Amino acid sequence: MNNIFVVGPEVKGESQIGYKRYLDQFTNILLNTINNISITGLKRFGKTSIAKEVISRVKIESEKKVIAIFIDLAKQRSFPDFLMAVRNGLEDEIMGDYSLSKSIYSSTIFNRYLERLNSVEPDSKTYRDSLESIFKWITKQDIRVILAIDEFDAASDLFKETADFEFLRDLSSNRDIGLSLVLVSRRQLYMIEKKNFNNSTFHGVVQTYPVNGFEQEDMEEFFLKLEDIYDIELNEYSRERLNYYCGQSPYLFSMFAYDIVDDKLSGKEINIDSIYRRREIDIENYYKSIFACLNNDMIDVEGAYGEVSTVEKLVGVIVGPKISVVENDISVLEKMGYLYSRNEIYYSISRHFTNALRRMPLNIDTWTAILGLEKKLKLMVRKQIMKNNDVELIDYDMWIEIFEKIGAAGTLDTYDKFIADSMNEYKCDIDMLDVCSMDVAVSIIQFYWEEWFSQFFNNDSWDKWEYKLRLCASARNPMAHGHEEFLSTEAKASVNEYCDSIIKLLSKTNACVDVATELKKEVNIRKSNVRRKYYAMTFDNVSVELQGKSCLMTAAEQNNKGIKGFITIDGKNYTCTVGKNKWLQKYPGTPINSHIGNEYSVMIALVNETQNSLQIELA
Repeated sequence: MNNIFVVGPEVKGESQIGYKRYLDQFTNILLNTINNISITGLKRFGKTSIAKEVISRVKIESEKKVIAIFIDLAKQRSFPDFLMAVRNGLEDEIMGDYSLSKSIYSSTIFNRYLERLNSVEPDSKTYRDSLESIFKWITKQDIRVILAIDEFDAASDLFKETADFEFLRDLSSNRDIGLSLVLVSRRQLYMIEKKNFNNSTFHGVVQTYPVNGFEQEDMEEFFLKLEDIYDIELNEYSRERLNYYCGQSPYLFSMFAYDIVDDKLSGKEINIDSIYRRREIDIENYYKSIFACLNNDMIDVEGAYGEVSTVEKLVGVIVGPKISVVENDISVLEKMGYLYSRNEIYYSISRHFTNALRRMPLNIDTWTAILGLEKKLKLMVRKQIMKNNDVELIDYDMWIEIFEKIGAAGTLDTYDKFIADSMNEYKCDIDMLDVCSMDVAVSIIQFYWEEWFSQFFNNDSWDKWEYKLRLCASARNPMAHGHEEFLSTEAKASVNEYCDSIIKLLSKTNACVDVATELKKEVNIRKSNVRRKYYAMTFDNVSVELQGKSCLMTAAEQNNKGIKGFITIDGKNYTCTVGKNKWLQKYPGTPINSHIGNEYSVMIALVNETQNSLQIELA
């Protein structure tokens, strides 16, 4: 008896198990529309198998003739190579169908187009125009064309010119061309387009459909196949263990199912944990490939792309702390297939993978050293800022000024969100220095090196210490998120040595003494209490009846735009913001931060129910 389960290769026929919802949905789209679809998801989540099975179904069920061109973009060396692959794929499809070949190649017009295509270089505009003309002519013959492109992630490197994405966009959006794109990629299209800044519209003509892995119905289909074909009925414990190891991964389910059947056919006792131990190296290699993707894929603080590696966001959601996770990150991670929830608990791929994520080995000595150094450096920075500005508390405007000086002003909004998240989650009072990266703290030290900090480093030049400080700062993120493997043995040894020597030097030079003075936030306890109260409040939706009312506003927090606060009318609380310029006009020469914690007479000038916002005027 054959084993229908396959591990690694694309699945088809009786080996195509699960994903009925995707197969039906995509088949229906391509049969009834000329829409473009993007199938996204993790490595080995069955995207390519789905695409090929859907195209096969469309070719069988369509009332029209269908030409389906399938291209693996990862195998192409350049965009012209890709265009040649399209042309060759088109000819292969035509020649593979006798009736198509007979009717198309008998056309004088088609042969002229083809002759022109063969006479020019594939990197020329004429080549693209000729391809487009051929597709238009084919459409007039009442023939559908499906252009399926696998490994579309490679477009980030291969599609170098604006015209490259535009060519595909024009082909797929031109109503004179009956062509549908089927794009298969790990990342969503807007991420792939990131490197092509002049292309902002391509992903807008393609509907994205994330393949997020197996659901309960897919797992049940697996169990039924085992029963119906091989008379294997797994008990509840075995099912639970299988679910623990495999979670949402069809690749892992196939791996385990193959060995389950193999053990059955060999007369062996079926033991899920034994299968895991047998396959442990394969599973670890799969995990490593996932971690590589996590580390390379970037997400910004708005849930788009380009600032923070996915692994940092994922670990923030699953392991914590969530201070670096913003609202849209979870949605993006879910769409990418990295995250799913069960009973309000988040997991990645499977419970086993999630536990591996939680238990990844940390070099305790190195991590302790880095945390110790970070604490010392930030205390030193705080002390020198307070001392040299003669203040007992560093207000928000001062942080803005410092961040602008070191070229980090673009991070202010990010850190605003970190602080707000921390207040919401933990009700702790923190500032910019608390949430900023160790690298930002090092940049502050560099900027004020001669003026403030060289005295604590033997009055040496910055050049002597830059490499040591930057290496320790760069090692912090991978260590923080359990990625010791991202640091070489030599790097870890260096980090340990540098952290130890710098901490000893700072202690010797009294750089961080008098911590109590540095942390004198009790002098602003009223501000802190108001801030905590603000973040603990529940706010009501605004209504037009509020317009024109006079009331008291409590100023609770400063951010990059002004001061956020709240008003209370008839027992109901409403959040509001007064812009920075309004404060400066009303109270010229007064630091904005000094208003925090105070009450002010205000008038509600305008109510926007749609945006649930109030326009406030200071009385």
